[in-house]
Amino acid sequence: MKRTTLVLTALALASGLAGCDAIRSAMPPKPPERPADMSGAVTTIDKTPAAGDVLGSMLVEDPNGTDKAQVTVTAKTTVFVKMTDKTGAATFADLMTGDRVQVWFTGPVAESYPVQGTAEAIVVVP
Repeated sequence: MKRTTLVLTALALASGLAGCDAIRSAMPPKPPERPADMSGAVTTIDKTPAAGDVLGSMLVEDPNGTDKAQVTVTAKTTVFVKMTDKTGAATFADLMTGDRVQVWFTGPVAESYPVQGTAEAIVVVP
């Protein structure tokens, strides 16, 4: 009798945890909470897909023109548009030359000039 109760309790707990995962996966993704690795304007953009999951790339330059980043965008990169009171989802196809963006890198970044890295997230800012 006690074993049956223990098994039923374990099953109920497991199904409850699975429900939490379903709720978590249904929530829209958000930009990282850490400061952006690069901020600036998109000065060139190439939306030609490359090998693997690469969707394209873009060059981002800070307002002073001193920092630049060659950013690779993949299918795993999340893209957002910041509005006055919230952040909405977007796609790489929505990005255009002249957009002001914040970029978060994932994985190693080549410390050449300009730096080169793969974007984890991109936020278009007003």
